[in-house]
Amino acid sequence: MNSWKKTSCLAAVVALVLGFQQAFGKADDDCAGPYACIGMVIDSGDPVLIQMGHEMSSMVTDNAAGTVVKPTAGPIANVARLLSRENAGLSVVPSDMLQYTNRSDDPRLRKAKDRLRFIMTIGRKVVHVIARKEIRSLEDLAGKRVVMGPDNTALWVVSNNLLYLHGVTPSERLQLKPVAGVTAELLGNADAEFVVGDAPMGVIEKLGAMRQNEELKSKAEQVHMLELKFPIKGTGYQTASVNYPGFADNLDTVAILPTLVSYDFTHKSSPYFQRRCAELARIGETVRNRLEELRASGHKQWQATTWELEAGNWKKDSCFFGVAETLVSTGLAQDAKSSSKQPSGPIQAVGQVVIREAQQILNNLGYDVGKADGILGRRTAAGLRKFQKDQGVIPDGILNSDLLSMLRVQEKLAPLSLMPPPQTGNSSS
Repeated sequence: MNSWKKTSCLAAVVALVLGFQQAFGKADDDCAGPYACIGMVIDSGDPVLIQMGHEMSSMVTDNAAGTVVKPTAGPIANVARLLSRENAGLSVVPSDMLQYTNRSDDPRLRKAKDRLRFIMTIGRKVVHVIARKEIRSLEDLAGKRVVMGPDNTALWVVSNNLLYLHGVTPSERLQLKPVAGVTAELLGNADAEFVVGDAPMGVIEKLGAMRQNEELKSKAEQVHMLELKFPIKGTGYQTASVNYPGFADNLDTVAILPTLVSYDFTHKSSPYFQRRCAELARIGETVRNRLEELRASGHKQWQATTWELEAGNWKKDSCFFGVAETLVSTGLAQDAKSSSKQPSGPIQAVGQVVIREAQQILNNLGYDVGKADGILGRRTAAGLRKFQKDQGVIPDGILNSDLLSMLRVQEKLAPLSLMPPPQTGNSSS
């Protein structure tokens, strides 16, 4: 390569980098407070999620708490960065991400199930499988050549998970983008391709149109759309039905949910973790109270944003969601600066008054947690877990608004359940 071409390439790279920074903003922590901004790592290859990240950041960021968008190489990199020591506490990953990390060869990624928590789903993307006509089910892909998207992308995660769920090991996992993948199939160099996106995607619509073209018809008729139908509970998928013009009407498949997750800042009681939990509580309260504003003025995908859906086996975040809910319901919001001065424990941001009330109720119900001092120590946590176990819920020892409501209900019923049994036998009087 001559010097002119080298200079031109360098200039193009520089222009690309500069354009990228202008489009997506800085990745530095530039909020006012020393810890106020929590990094939100998002796949730079998904401009919609990047836009939504900036819209959320603009809404929630103030002097006390906020987020800053950090573009990444993809969802696998997102998880790695959440689990690293950098300032990254929020991310968007596919809802089936835990299935991928659980069987990862990387011990760091396997920690995801213990350290990451669910906040809410952000939209919905459909999984499409384009297969050669002799392929009639996913099981037929055993020993075949399958296009699964570039490594580290959401498509790579989803396609690997679906093949794993069906016990399928292909002969080749081809890392091609959608158009290149379709071309490989039509030329006989691949047997099937996974695509994730809208319903249907442009590349599939064009493929359907080819079947109406006399010159291209013979090629296009070598492939069809594969049905996906399997038990989805706990997998991170939803059922979906899609009309594929030129192929089939109302074909069953599945959808994946882009999911906002957070690092679990409750598993340590250091001042830094307490501060981060309190900041996530503030951010969560803002998002929950102002979601309609995001739906009205932000990207249309906010319309499909919810924390009500099941998204695989994720545990809900007790800072962003549980603590925020308690703050709203009790009106005991505290300044984030003061949270680091409180005694250790996973939910100090809700305030000592709430903890003291829970301790008093636990004692009244017969779960001896000692003095009601407003400190969530080991004895109180053990009492909470025993109470949860007796109520048939997951005994995680996390005090949020749901658990507080359950305690209050049980306390009202206590006079009935805790009355001493009637005396039997002879009376001395």
